[in-house]
Amino acid sequence: MSTKAKPTTTPITEQVTPVIIKVGGDTADSYNVESTVESPVTIDSPLMNFHDSHPGPTWTRATSRRTGRLKELTIKEGIDLQDFTINPDDQLASITVQYGSAELIIQEIGLPPGDVHLEFVSEQVPFTGKTEPDWSDASAMFPEAVSGVVFKQGNRVVVHKRYPVPSSGLTLSIDYRRNELQ
Repeated sequence: MSTKAKPTTTPITEQVTPVIIKVGGDTADSYNVESTVESPVTIDSPLMNFHDSHPGPTWTRATSRRTGRLKELTIKEGIDLQDFTINPDDQLASITVQYGSAELIIQEIGLPPGDVHLEFVSEQVPFTGKTEPDWSDASAMFPEAVSGVVFKQGNRVVVHKRYPVPSSGLTLSIDYRRNELQ
């Protein structure tokens, strides 16, 4: 008599892991920025660490320690809130924050549905994490203000916001649903 193993799946928890990206606004005070051209950026992920595979004081690419899926992008500009929700499927999602010619990319990498990590890529402007090689908050100074935000799922554009005039106090909140079994 033989027993067959049941296929296992990694369920996605309803617990949302917020990843908050602040652009200008109150982050500018900590940098003593008076110009509307430069753009201080902070990433705050209190419930999930990211890993920099190249040890050193700065990173240009970092990956989440836990798997999960992007679920929602909230753009807060002043007191205005806009939510953009997606249903994770076999298409990977990405968010590109444009700062003139430089950009910060937040993207899902891996194989859907269960083996997907969140990755930050900032090739032109390195970030500094408060701890290394794993961090939950990091910061950088971009030479230009935010000029656009693009949220995509596969090839489908969920939202494309343009900012022709520098926007102070812009906050992007990403809802990332972690996998339960980790």
